[in-house]
Amino acid sequence: MVRPKFTIPIEEAHKRIDLQLRQGRTIQKYNIFSESDLKAANIQRSKWYDKTKNLLELIDDNQILVKQFHYLTPTLSSGERDLDEMVHDFRYRMDKDLKNLQSIYDSIDLLKDLKIHKTKIKNTKKPRNLTHAQEKKCWDLNPHMCNLCGRKLHGISDTEFEHTQAFAKGGATDLTNVKLSHRSCNTQKGTKSLKVARKMLGYHKNIKKSLIELKLLKKKSTRKNMMHNFTLEKFFENGKEYVRILHPSKTVEACLILCNKDPCKWWDDNSILPRHIRSGGGGNVLLPQDVGNTNPTITVMSGKRAIRKMKLKDMVLTHP
Repeated sequence: MVRPKFTIPIEEAHKRIDLQLRQGRTIQKYNIFSESDLKAANIQRSKWYDKTKNLLELIDDNQILVKQFHYLTPTLSSGERDLDEMVHDFRYRMDKDLKNLQSIYDSIDLLKDLKIHKTKIKNTKKPRNLTHAQEKKCWDLNPHMCNLCGRKLHGISDTEFEHTQAFAKGGATDLTNVKLSHRSCNTQKGTKSLKVARKMLGYHKNIKKSLIELKLLKKKSTRKNMMHNFTLEKFFENGKEYVRILHPSKTVEACLILCNKDPCKWWDDNSILPRHIRSGGGGNVLLPQDVGNTNPTITVMSGKRAIRKMKLKDMVLTHP
């Protein structure tokens, strides 16, 4: 079926035809009391008809609209007639022309709404599947084991790329949310959560983490260590053992040093209250006397967060 091919935006065509409809209805309602009135009305109708026809030819390259407008438009009957008959014919012809034009107007209105609806759907639709290149990358980055049951995958052709968070529940189609699985496992999972699906399919707890997850963990760990880069060392003075925190890269706020789980006293004021260790500075703490030959864990706290843990014997021994 051939459709109109608009040369101007549909919205603009819609407005122009609406204007022609209004003008036509005005002409149809002319008061005609004499032949001169009828003649003037016919002249106006003729001008309106030609203008409408030219407009439809202009806005549609396929000339579908102009054929629809001109189709079955009645012609005047021949012979002598009185004024009432001629007025009736005039209004009848105008009525037919207006109905044809109204039909065109309604069809364009429908096309306009359909276009808007399609645009909205197109803009909001998210891809459900990975591209071929993304599938290959996902296969290369992840261990070749089913993310749902933990068993081995034998090839990319037998692999389903499943959404960890179900696509139906808003899960994204990207390499962080899409994992490898057996087709049968993915079918059984459906929209269930990963935890429920793994329990149902007997997932092995010691399955290797994907390379993506390992990289993310490594970056996170590196970033975390870089946040507070400092030196921990031990030294002896007057028969007592001390631990020193030295040269932090940034201020360690509310710093507290624990020996196992017991807070150590600061050397200068003999208190166990947290203090700020400024960037490039340092601080010494006295270890409990009962440490002896044990190997306690020294923990550096920043507020409620442990930022470093180290065994005492692993620390470098320095001078006071």
